[in-house]
Formats: sequence, structure tokens, C-alpha cells
Amino acid sequence: MTQTAATVVMEATAMVSVALTVVMEATAMVSMSLTVVMEATAMVSVSLTVAVQQDQMAQMEQTTLGTLTEWTTPAKEEKFFKNIINLLDEVYRDNWRDWVINITTYKDLFGESISSDTECRLRFAIPTVKLAKAYSPEHTLSERRYKKIKRILLTWPLGRALIYAPLAIMAKIHPVHAYNKFSETINKTKVDLVSRQEADLILREGHEPESISVSGSSRASKRSHSPDAPTVDKEPRLSDFMAHQNLILEKLCTLAQTTNDNVRLMLNRENHANSVESSRGPWSQSLH
Repeated sequence: MTQTAATVVMEATAMVSVALTVVMEATAMVSMSLTVVMEATAMVSVSLTVAVQQDQMAQMEQTTLGTLTEWTTPAKEEKFFKNIINLLDEVYRDNWRDWVINITTYKDLFGESISSDTECRLRFAIPTVKLAKAYSPEHTLSERRYKKIKRILLTWPLGRALIYAPLAIMAKIHPVHAYNKFSETINKTKVDLVSRQEADLILREGHEPESISVSGSSRASKRSHSPDAPTVDKEPRLSDFMAHQNLILEKLCTLAQTTNDNVRLMLNRENHANSVESSRGPWSQSLH
């Protein structure tokens, strides 16, 4: 009986350990659920902000990107400015100069000064590697150099007009009727809008993937990929969450089955022990 009790205690301890593991995994699952909910809430908030801003911008004075190319730049930035215009002619062949935008100042977009968080999240609709080359022929793109390039672009009306992130900033620049078209165009070229780190790697390796040009005659576009080019995981986080949830459910089912088997085993052992005691009872009493 003592050995049986010890075995039962060990099995119970193992079950408690498994149960704690399941609780920890369930807690992680709840945490992931909260993260998904928070991200969804943030997306809704941004969407509402965009809608309000678009309504506010509907009555703003408007112009075209072509008009902004006639802006007079400081002498030291003139070559960079012309390189950007040539680059836009190369990448956006579908009458990009006719794109309509709201006339916005630096203060309209960022107030008196831009926050460090917003500055870090700024993205321009210019292929990153080509942007670096348009600025200078260096074969690297350090964080300091990239920041300098972005700050120059912010001083140009044309540069500000090409901001596509953060979303709330982009919504201020593009009128309602032109907003969706600009977004669709960006999505077609987003494969070339790589991060600074990726652009730096490409520049150091000395080769650049064939870029995409957007044409009104065809929505299809082709791009050759280097076998060593970094890949981007496009699997939605929600899919990861559901896969993890299914795994947890499978483990719970397995645990339930194991628990049932252990309970049946314990009951069988207890019944067997009771049966043995009952059968030996009269004999043990007669011996005493």
C-alpha cells in the first residue's frame, strides 16, 4: 500500500506539473490575444484619424507633383534634387507629375518640430538603394547618412509629398480622390522600398536587384530576385496565433486523455488492493 500511495503521489505530482505547463501556455495565448486586439484597435484608431484628416484636408489648396519639381533648391542640393526627379521618371512612368496633392507646409505635418519617433518611422516613396545612390556614390548607407537624406527631403515640398509612412502623415498630403491611387502605386513598388539595413547590405555587396517601374499600360510587374536576397515573412500574426491556439488545444486533449487513463489506472489499483485485503482479511484475523 505504501508503494502504491507513493506511486499515486508521483503521478499526481506529474499531473500538476503538466497542468502548470498548460496554464503557462494558456497565459501566453491570452497575452498574444491581447496583443492582437491592441493592434486591431490601433489600426481602427489610425483609420478613424485618417478619415477625419481627409475630411479636414478636402478644402485645402491643391497642386501637382510636377509643379513641385519647379521649386528652387539650395545650390548645394541642386544635383540631389535633379537626381530624385530623374529617379521618379524612371520608377513612376504613369504620369506621376500629374498626381494631385494638398499643399502642406512642414508645420502642417509636424508642428514646430518633428518628434524623434515620427522621424524614425518616416518612409518616402523612393526606392531606398536608388535614393542612397542619388545622394552620393558611397557603397554604404549608415543610419547617420540615411537620417541626413531624410532631413533634406523634409525641407523640399516634393520630398514631403512623397511620404507614405506614417499613414496619418500621408493622409494629410493626399486628397481623398487621389489617396487610394497613391496607396496602390506604393504597393506596386514596395518591394524596392527596403529598410536601411537591407539597402546597406545591397550597396556593400555591390549589386542591386532589378527594380520595378509602374506603368499605366500594365499592372503586372516583374522583378529578378537574388538567391541571397533577404526574404520577408508575410505570414499574418493572426495565423501564427491560430496555429499556436490549435497546438494548445491538441495538448489539452492529450492531457485530458492521459488524465483519464491515469485515473482509471489508479482506480483499478485501488480496487485490486481492496480485493486483496478483503480476501486476506479472515486469514489474517485467525492468525492473530
